[in-house]
Amino acid sequence: MNDEILKRLAEPFPPEKIRWRVGSTNGLRGMALAYIDARDLFDRLDQVVTPCAWQSKVELGSDGRAVAGIGIAAAAIEFLDDPPDHWIWKWDGAGATAVEPDKGSISDALKRAGVQWGIARYLYDFDNPWVPLEERGRSKVFTKEALEYLKSLVIGEPIERPELPEAPPTNWEAMGAKGAPKTSAPPREYKKQPGEPGTVTLKRVWAAGFQAAEKAGAEKYAALNYAQEQLGVKRLKDIDGNEGQMRAALSYIADWEQGQSPNAPGNALPEEPDDSGEIPF
Repeated sequence: MNDEILKRLAEPFPPEKIRWRVGSTNGLRGMALAYIDARDLFDRLDQVVTPCAWQSKVELGSDGRAVAGIGIAAAAIEFLDDPPDHWIWKWDGAGATAVEPDKGSISDALKRAGVQWGIARYLYDFDNPWVPLEERGRSKVFTKEALEYLKSLVIGEPIERPELPEAPPTNWEAMGAKGAPKTSAPPREYKKQPGEPGTVTLKRVWAAGFQAAEKAGAEKYAALNYAQEQLGVKRLKDIDGNEGQMRAALSYIADWEQGQSPNAPGNALPEEPDDSGEIPF
């Protein structure tokens, strides 16, 4: 195999090609997530393996989820003993997006397939910092200061992060609920239910947070953000594999749901979700 081809595919993009989108939010604070445009993915493939030596396929489901594959001719990466019509494929998928669901899911699936080839994979090593936002119509966007800070991270010359706006009160504080857990208090253990599996995975925590928010009619990441704040971690992925902390996260999600709806059952562990979609925490 020609390792040089794979190295060129995996090379970092020019700083001006790196874009940022707002992930989870907490008031006018937002998590910044780095990405590239799908057209930059195509340009990289054209430049490295030539336009005639790669192809893509997309399968779109009725639910808006897309599965995409990128195939590269074996001859382009010097599998010289292979027939000229031999293609090597790498696949990945993505769920529907909030804006232009079909187009967004196809674009995301193609970019994830590109990551399988090493294209822009290094972006997964980037920190996902919390930065200030401002309201623009019904949307929240990065402030000018936040964009300057994010640009400095890409070029490897980080400047001081802009000061974050004051966080809004938690639902407990807003409702004046009694007995709300404090951030400084040690997390209490989640109470295992009869017949419940012994292991709590990150995906179960993620699913529980989404279920709680949906039941309360709240912002998608509200319960997960609350658990994240109470645990004092930047993101819930940081506690992956720590059984005690993941159970504590479920406990905080149950607390949040109880605060939203006093009659909520809480402490209910959801079914294991499938592997489709992204776990943003």
